[in-house]
This record gives sequence, C-alpha cells and structure tokens, in this order.
Amino acid sequence: MKKLAYISIGLLGFLAILTAASYIIGNKRMNTRYNIPVAKDFKIPTDQASIDEGLRLATIRQCVECHKYNFEGRVEYDTFYQGRLVIPNLTTGKGGRKLSAAAMVRAVRNGVGEGGRPLVLMPSREYAQMSDEDVGKIIAYIKSLPPKDNVLPKRTLGPGAMFVIAFRLAPMIPAEWIDHKKIPPKVMPPAPTAEYGRYLAGGCRYCHGEDLAGQHMMGEPLDKPSATNITFDKETGIGTWTKAQFKKAVRYGVRPDGSALDLIMPWRFLNKLTDLELDALWAYLKSMPPKKGVNNRKKK
Repeated sequence: MKKLAYISIGLLGFLAILTAASYIIGNKRMNTRYNIPVAKDFKIPTDQASIDEGLRLATIRQCVECHKYNFEGRVEYDTFYQGRLVIPNLTTGKGGRKLSAAAMVRAVRNGVGEGGRPLVLMPSREYAQMSDEDVGKIIAYIKSLPPKDNVLPKRTLGPGAMFVIAFRLAPMIPAEWIDHKKIPPKVMPPAPTAEYGRYLAGGCRYCHGEDLAGQHMMGEPLDKPSATNITFDKETGIGTWTKAQFKKAVRYGVRPDGSALDLIMPWRFLNKLTDLELDALWAYLKSMPPKKGVNNRKKK
C-alpha cells in the first residue's frame, strides 16, 4: 500500500510539473508577436457579383460553419480539458470587431490576430495560399453584412490544449506552421485539373490530414468520429468509388452503398462546389498515392 501511495504521489507530482510546464511554454508561444505586412495594392471588391461569390466561397471553405452565415460568432465548446473555444463576432455590432481589410487578410492567411498575436485553431495553414481574388471576395462578403449584436465570453485554454500547444503536437497555432514568406497567387483560374484540385483541397486537409489519409480532428472531443481516409486505397479509402459516387457523397452526404455520412462531414456546405471544382478535386485525389488510413466504419 505504501509503495502504491508513493507511486500515486509521484504520478500526481509529475502531472503537476507537466501541466505547469505546458502553461509556461504554451503561454510563451501564445504571446509571440508576428509582424506580417499586407500588400498595399490588395483590393477588396464592392460589386454585388463579387459579394455573392464571396458568400459561396465562405460556404465551401466553411467559414460560415464556424462563424455562422451572419458572422456573429459562437462558442464552439467549453470543457475543462480543452478549455473554451470562442469563434469571434466579425460584424460591427455589439461584441463584434471593427477589423480592417488588412487585419482580415492576416487572420485568414497567416493566422495572426490583433496586436500580432497568433490565433488558435483558425485554419490559416490550409488557407495560406488562397488567391488574392478569393480572399478579397470573402472579405467583401463579410464587410457587406449588417451589424449583429452578440457579446461572447473570453476564450480559455484547458490543460489538454496547452499541452498540445506547448509541445507542438498539432498545428493549434497555425502561424507557427506557415511559411509567411511564400507569396500566394493573385488569381487561381478554375480548371478541371489536379493542380486546381490541390488548391481547393486546402480545407479538406484541415479535417482529413496533410496526407488525406484521415485523422482525429484538432479541437474535437475524443468521442467524435475521426475524419476518414479519402485517398484511393481500396480497403480504407475511396479506391473503389466512381467519380459520380464521389460527387454524390460530397454534395448529398451519401456513400456508394446508400448509407449516410456522419454530419461531421460538411457536405451541406460543400454542395456549393461546381461540377468543374469537383472534377478538379477528383483529379487531384487520383493523382495522390493511395495510403492506408482511418476508416470509422464497422465491418458487417
């Protein structure tokens, strides 16, 4: 019993030290300042066609899933282990933020917020190479929205989140994982090619992983299903699917066997993708080497 007590005390002491170290190192990372200049000729369009396209782009890139369509923000989750993740109100209403276009560009592409501080769980790593044209249209849509009053609580980070941040186990602070010197394209012309599909697949990587072979998604509770393998592996991926089946799954959330995809798959947002865009994604996925990966489905 004494030996067990000593082991328990030792483990508790180790956890206390590890937690303290996580907060010290994590806070140091969180307080890093980034000086990211934005090109002076970066333009935000004001015509209605661009604003409408901005809404479509904000939908397929899933900005509206986190911030909501009116961009009033919300609390994503609030737990002891993870902390409280708050998606900010980006309108000019009460509780919102009067951000300049340059500040929005830095947030989207560089994962950097006010005062040069890094943002948490903003998918900027996946959006870093979005074209000037696409980013400009998304910002045009946001700036066209009316003020929305929504005062949200402050974000907090629990011990689990701080541990991941401190030891860089996942890109929770995307600014640390982005090559800020790499210049994004001015325009990315749509084409049914693997190159354009790779450009569109940035949002896919946030959930499915850099190699698209599936992973547990950052910030999601442990009991949530992982994002599955979407490479062309025939056992765990989509190697037996046809292009028509792929399009049906993305647009309507239905697998080739007629079963429904888990709602964590954002098909209700991705159904705004055009046929050309889906053709490009298919071409890109086919160009990648198949990999064994995550498959949540139970064998019958």
